[in-house]
Amino acid sequence: MMMAQNSENNRANWTDPIYRKSFIDLCLQEVNNGYRSGGTLQPCAWNRIAEGLEKLTSKRFTQKQLKNG
Repeated sequence: MMMAQNSENNRANWTDPIYRKSFIDLCLQEVNNGYRSGGTLQPCAWNRIAEGLEKLTSKRFTQKQLKNG
């Protein structure tokens, strides 16, 4: 089960392997679509990843939570 808080100060905790794989797949999709600048994803890519995870988990994550999770 993935546990997360909506507070920006809390990290995402990827304990469920299905959610972890979904996060990785969403990141790879953004990279493959060209939304990476240098060594990091563009802010618009992080927004799409957050939206995709929200559809899956019903939880909203900030860019900071996703990057530090």
